Amino acid sequence: MAGSTITLALRTAQSGLLVNQQALDAISNNIANVNTPGYSRKIVNIETRVVGGAGAGVQISEITRNVDEGLIKSLRLELSSYHKLDIQRDYFARVQELFGEPADNTSISHVLNEFASAAESLAVSPDKTINQSELVRQA
Repeated sequence: MAGSTITLALRTAQSGLLVNQQALDAISNNIANVNTPGYSRKIVNIETRVVGGAGAGVQISEITRNVDEGLIKSLRLELSSYHKLDIQRDYFARVQELFGEPADNTSISHVLNEFASAAESLAVSPDKTINQSELVRQA
């Protein structure tokens, strides 16, 4: 009976040493990766092991990530705002390209001014075919 008690005590001590070694590995990874983008701190959760109602050492129950949920929520909100503004910027750039600069010959304001000039020319002399053709071309 004494031999099994010593064996149980040694196995209990061994499990404690192995669990502590794994915990130290996690801590060293946390320290080594503290400045790594996207890395989150790992936490080792330890639980006691019970066999037949008697304590039989410890074991790792799980390794969890420590994440600040408030910070993650804030990051998501800021990213969504950024993407909204990025889409708006692309849309406004396309609209600007469509309308053009007022000084450009292809801008809507320039085209409308040319159409108005052709309409005025036709209104002044409606019998001239060149004015009629120019209005149709500008339209």
